[in-house]
Amino acid sequence: MCLNDTFRFRERYNSFCGLYSTSKLKGVHAEKINGISQDLQTLRSSLSPLDKMKFGFDHSDLHKGKVLFTATNVNFSYNDKLIWKNNLNFEITSRERIALKGKNGSGKTTLIKLILGKIKPQKGTIYRAENKSIYIDQDYSLLNNKLKVYEQAQQFNTSALQEHEIKIRLNRFLFSKDD
Repeated sequence: MCLNDTFRFRERYNSFCGLYSTSKLKGVHAEKINGISQDLQTLRSSLSPLDKMKFGFDHSDLHKGKVLFTATNVNFSYNDKLIWKNNLNFEITSRERIALKGKNGSGKTTLIKLILGKIKPQKGTIYRAENKSIYIDQDYSLLNNKLKVYEQAQQFNTSALQEHEIKIRLNRFLFSKDD
């Protein structure tokens, strides 16, 4: 390589570096970020309120598969009439997601009350592990209408979340600071 070629190489290198200097790269990057941010904001504003809700179910500290509840030949009666045709036999383990389905009067609420220990079975045996749970019944009797949503959430803050963390979680359900 001769001196002339070295000089041309340096010129090309310097001109190449000039095209992609740090300040120019920052500017290009900022423009792209702003464009993407505006596109994202446009998409978010077009979502319905229901689509904006976010759910964050934390994992339990319990190991997977720990038996939390066992029902053996359980039944309950009102006015000496058994609720379920067949006695119930089932087990609930940690990290399970369960849905109760049934017609009105089929015993869904009674079953939940049995699981929570609010009532005792009139037939069969129940094992219930020590755990904390909150159940909001169909009448919302747990809620105090005189309190704001944040104040209600504070009452059930068993994991000592900080104020800002409670507000973030309420915001996920579209509650504002005025609710």
